[in-house]
Amino acid sequence: MREASRRLPSLPWRELAPVVGYANRLECRPGETFGPRCISDYQLLYVAEGKGEVTVQETARQCEAGDLFFYGPGVPHRIRADRRDPFVLYGVHYLWQGPLPEPGRPPQITIRQLGAAEKLPYRDNRFLIGEDMTGDSLLLDGHRRVPPKRFEPFFARLAEAWPSQRAATPLLLRSLLTELLVELHASAAGGDGEGDGPLVQRLAERLRRHAAERYDRDWLSVWTSYHPDYISRLFRSRMRQTPYAYFMSCKLELAREALAHTGEPLAAMAERLRFSSVHAFTRWFVRQTGMPPGRFRRASRTI
Repeated sequence: MREASRRLPSLPWRELAPVVGYANRLECRPGETFGPRCISDYQLLYVAEGKGEVTVQETARQCEAGDLFFYGPGVPHRIRADRRDPFVLYGVHYLWQGPLPEPGRPPQITIRQLGAAEKLPYRDNRFLIGEDMTGDSLLLDGHRRVPPKRFEPFFARLAEAWPSQRAATPLLLRSLLTELLVELHASAAGGDGEGDGPLVQRLAERLRRHAAERYDRDWLSVWTSYHPDYISRLFRSRMRQTPYAYFMSCKLELAREALAHTGEPLAAMAERLRFSSVHAFTRWFVRQTGMPPGRFRRASRTI
């Protein structure tokens, strides 16, 4: 696998050869909970119906139909269905590359349940399909909203095909998952046909690219030509958080990445991320993660 940027795992489209290890549709019981846990492969988790909460690392989201989650090996996550309106979920476990398995003998999946107090080293939960961060690439980064009418059929076909023992089933599963990923790319690039979705996605991508800077509300109108109040409401309806909250989550991602993988001094990091002082940076980081930056750095480097 190649890296489009430092420590960001990536794979060119031409080398994409996914191997589906498991795909199913699950009607959750009221309040049913999975995890906290981590898995040995990659998973796409799609909410088809109902409500509940999905937590990926420290980020918890209240979600409903159309929410799509992505996480990879060693990334802790928890799924909890609502007690009154529980989830209907589709889950697809897979690897990005590999030889097709024998029919009825899919790749082995390991699911490890985590103890209540168990903390795993932070992992960058992103994966890039493509050569670089351009419009020809697809960045999977934990969560996104997708049009249900457009994407649920892909998951339904995967879940329907997986139990088959036919010789062509592994190839069919590979083609269905590849088609799903291509469709996600088309949707993110602006071809979802659902009005304002591409606008919100483009705004989210620009906020992520500018996350090391100090937040400027005027960006919202400059980048979209809409009034900031309108685009904020639109963004929140699609992304389940305000543009500012999303921007700060991206800034937190930058801080975690630097703490986990560099020796950059805290004072320099605070200045680079536009905090008024290292003390302000430390207070903010503790509020977001529950631990000081120094302790997070040490925990991230534990084998």
